[in-house]
Amino acid sequence: MKFCLLLFFYLLCVGCTNQKIYLFARYIEPKQTEKIETELEKIGFEVESNNHYFPAKVEDNTLVHSLTFKQGQVNRIKQILSLLDYSNISNEFYSFTGKHFFSRDSFGLYLFPTALDLYANKRQAAEKLFKQDLVGVYETQISCSTQSYIELKSDASFVQVEGGFDSKIEDKLSSLHRGKWILIGAKLELIYYNISSQQVFNVSAKTASVGPFLQRLKILSPQNQLLPLSSYGLGCRYQKSLMETNQL
Repeated sequence: MKFCLLLFFYLLCVGCTNQKIYLFARYIEPKQTEKIETELEKIGFEVESNNHYFPAKVEDNTLVHSLTFKQGQVNRIKQILSLLDYSNISNEFYSFTGKHFFSRDSFGLYLFPTALDLYANKRQAAEKLFKQDLVGVYETQISCSTQSYIELKSDASFVQVEGGFDSKIEDKLSSLHRGKWILIGAKLELIYYNISSQQVFNVSAKTASVGPFLQRLKILSPQNQLLPLSSYGLGCRYQKSLMETNQL
């Protein structure tokens, strides 16, 4: 009898457990993220948001789930999202890997801003047009005559230095420039504090499979070259690289 009661309460608790949605909100404004969280929680889901990069195969708004979920559960999520202007959501069955690990009791939800609705590949557009994906260290290629790097910081400031990123700090002081950076469309502008002009780069992104990993390249190609910075390598491109898992 006691065993039956324990079994009953165990099954009751399991039935009441909230299913979890992992919301990948890297490209969504914080206020919109909060709104999505609130509406999904109202219909009984637990929501956990993050700012992870999206897998290469995710090119549109995507809901990842297991084969065991009933279509009614998927429909409930899509109905809420449609009320928030996310009317086209692709379905994908999950796999297990890295930061995109889902169990049978969870969903993965990848969303892009509605401003990107006209783009066929929303992920590529987002990687070009959103500031947070630009933050990091960019180095000139080996083929350039002079090594240089640019560090774009999250507070919209930057440091540009002649010499490799691992050079000694005392070797950098004579060739160090600071300023602020602005992203306008797919163009990056560097506005210098110690030079009365700016430098413009075209921003592009590439991905390539390297075994089980995905290499993400962010490339800055100079559109103009300032005379005072000609020693940094005329026409040289800067790039940063990130290796991530190649699956959902």
